[in-house]
Amino acid sequence: ATHSLVSLPACCAMLRPKTLKALLSEALSSDDEQIILMKKDGVMMSFVSKNEIDAQVLSAITANIWSVFCSQLPSSTVRTTFLECEGGKVVLTKLGELLLCIASKSPTTALGALKAKAEALSRHLEEQLSKVDFS
Repeated sequence: ATHSLVSLPACCAMLRPKTLKALLSEALSSDDEQIILMKKDGVMMSFVSKNEIDAQVLSAITANIWSVFCSQLPSSTVRTTFLECEGGKVVLTKLGELLLCIASKSPTTALGALKAKAEALSRHLEEQLSKVDFS
């Protein structure tokens, strides 16, 4: 099934949790995917997943991996990280002060498709998230 991303209304100066969750849900394309918007320490701001525990574990692991990459490279150079392992594929993208994580357990999902989805979702969220202080 193909899902298009909705445009956030220009009048939305602040993101509402229901609006954010709906946007993430609309970007979800299969039951095997998870989409998480989180702080760099792994604290989830919003997510869509069949299983909250899986989302929490994925959030903690990917935040740790991001932290390791950023400690080895100048943080300004790290924008997107791709992970492929036995359990699935993950794209982790920096989105302002947050991280956007899109994961799929499907062996047929292409990393390029996850990256394209992350980029499209990032474009929709970037302006609105820049107005919010997450510290």
